[in-house]
Formats: sequence, structure tokens, C-alpha cells
Amino acid sequence: VQGIGYWLPSLLVVEKGFSLQTAGIVIALQAVINSPCNIFGAYLSDKYHKPITIIGISMVVLGITTGFMVTLNSMILIVAMVFVNAIFLQFYFGPLFTLAVEVLGPEKTGISNGVSNMFAIFGGLITTYLMGFLKDSTGSFAWGFYSVCIMSGIGLILTFVLAKVRYNNTNSPHK
Repeated sequence: VQGIGYWLPSLLVVEKGFSLQTAGIVIALQAVINSPCNIFGAYLSDKYHKPITIIGISMVVLGITTGFMVTLNSMILIVAMVFVNAIFLQFYFGPLFTLAVEVLGPEKTGISNGVSNMFAIFGGLITTYLMGFLKDSTGSFAWGFYSVCIMSGIGLILTFVLAKVRYNNTNSPHK
């Protein structure tokens, strides 16, 4: 979230040829689209009891749309990818935090959310730095954004691990 939020305006202006005004409008609309998505993802997860599905779909869509933001050259298609990406940037957060409470128990809500937020913050800082480092090293934003695609793939794999942990936890004889 932080890496894309920080580097997307530069990608749009420097490599995709958007004017500063157009990039500003796209980023503002991205924020408007993104704002309710954390809550909406949590709502759908709770309503249908499918947090793993919401997280997995989010990882897939984030990986695909982030890659397309780099490879596409049509302004309309790039903007479409930015807007679809905006939906899923926060969509998985609610279900992810809910699962921590579900697996660890409500008595561990404070510590589980605290540790989860700590890793989210550190991950955001590292990703933002990595994307800048890759830009400076390669002369292009491409590998920085591709690194987000790779991290989305890793997130998808970890989603399967989380599904197994959740399954084992809910089917434990001690429950």
C-alpha cells in the first residue's frame, strides 16, 4: 500500500507521460475508491464467512493490476488498472486482522493487532525503500512495481498456509 502510494505518482508522470494535473486527479480518485475498501472487505468476509477467499483474491488482483500498471501504455487502461488496484489495496486488511483474532482468540486482540500493525508498517517502509532502490539501480520503476507483484505472489502462498492454520485451529479437539 505504501510503496504503491508513494511511487505511483512518479510512475504516471515520469514513465507514462501523464501531466502532473492528470496524475493528481488519478491519485485523488484512487484515494476515494480505496477509502471504504478495508471496511467493505471485512464486511464481505464476515457476511460470507470467507476471509481466506477475500485475502487470496486480493493478492491475485493486486499482483496482476500492479504488473499491468507498468506494462500498459494506454492512459485509459492504466487508469483502469489503478482504480481496480485501489479497490484491493486495502480489501484484505479487515479479513486478515479478523483472522488473527479468530485464530489467537479475543483475549489476544491487542497483541495480535499490535504485532500485525507493526509488521504492516515495517513492510511498508521496506517496500517503499526497495522500490526506490530498484528505480535508482535500474533507471526504471518497472522492477519496483514487479517487486510488489512478487510480494503479492508470496502473500497468496502465505494465504494457503493461513488457510491450513485456520483449518487446524478450528478442527482441533481442544476447541
